[in-house]
Amino acid sequence: TYAVLGYRTKAIEHFQRALELAPTDSNIYIGFGYDLNQLGLPDEAARVWQQAEKLDPQNAKLQEFLGSYFQEQGDLDQAITHYRNAVQTDVTQTMVAANSLAVILITHPDPSKRNGPEAVQLALTVHELLQSRGESSPQVLTTLAEAYTLCGQWEKASETLTEAIRLAQSMGQLE
Repeated sequence: TYAVLGYRTKAIEHFQRALELAPTDSNIYIGFGYDLNQLGLPDEAARVWQQAEKLDPQNAKLQEFLGSYFQEQGDLDQAITHYRNAVQTDVTQTMVAANSLAVILITHPDPSKRNGPEAVQLALTVHELLQSRGESSPQVLTTLAEAYTLCGQWEKASETLTEAIRLAQSMGQLE
């Protein structure tokens, strides 16, 4: 995209023209928002994504982008809502959303909004999806270990954290 290549004005012009030609195409709004975010304009990106949401509220990636925006803004309740929407729509396409939601449910500053069992289920789902693709993630395993800890499942937490450390070491992420 123009934004990734650093052509801010060109990227904006491109999307504005596309929206003139297809004003009801949610994918154009989603792409425009993505590029605005890449250009360091997250508030403008969120406004564009919210327009896309009116056209296609069930778009999983859009919900993931909105969740990420609200998480970065510190609005964890909105982030939870959008991440849940993303995961419920299509978890296989929104594994980042699922792991991010699990992290929020583990670490939310309001203890009444923490949810260990849901966080365990989310992190396990992502871990299993990655394994089915022959992949693995130390970050997801760490999230799972933290979720087990929140649930008081100390042995599982310890085993999972050990697995995350071994994996990170094998990937050169830890010495």
